[in-house]
Amino acid sequence: MDEAMDKLRDEMAKESGRPEIRILGEYLTERLMREPGIAGKIMAEGKSLDGAFAHMRTQAKARAKDGSYVMASEEALALLCEYYGIPAAAEEPEKPQAAPTPRKPAGSLDLDALLGV
Repeated sequence: MDEAMDKLRDEMAKESGRPEIRILGEYLTERLMREPGIAGKIMAEGKSLDGAFAHMRTQAKARAKDGSYVMASEEALALLCEYYGIPAAAEEPEKPQAAPTPRKPAGSLDLDALLGV
């Protein structure tokens, strides 16, 4: 995992003037920390952040109408995962919210609290 992390950091440093490379690299870095098993896919020969962006650009050009295409971030990340051969990230499960504490009507007494029960 450390080698994959170093590879991503090196690529981002090399392309420091390209925010798109930084964004892709940060996403993969976060995924790698949660899912160390994808390290081999990131380390695969011939795979790079620049190559991933080129893949995304090719897909956008293929889908363009009248020379333009707007890609949603979810679609872009799915294409990034496709390029590296890793599964698209499942959405983070929503954390259950605690049930609200029922409020006592104004002026009422809590006998349990008064009796220390």
